[in-house]
Amino acid sequence: MWVHGNDLFLEVKEVSATLVHEEHRAIELPQGLYRVWKQREYWPDAYVEVMD
Repeated sequence: MWVHGNDLFLEVKEVSATLVHEEHRAIELPQGLYRVWKQREYWPDAYVEVMD
């Protein structure tokens, strides 16, 4: 993973990679370059990043 400006990227160099999260099902990612998006919630006075 690396940061470029305000963007976060993930590169899967192997044939595939499995992302595991204790609150969600596992996700299989094929080899490639991915931009990571952070989920946000709307609050009347701001957007707040979701902390899982």
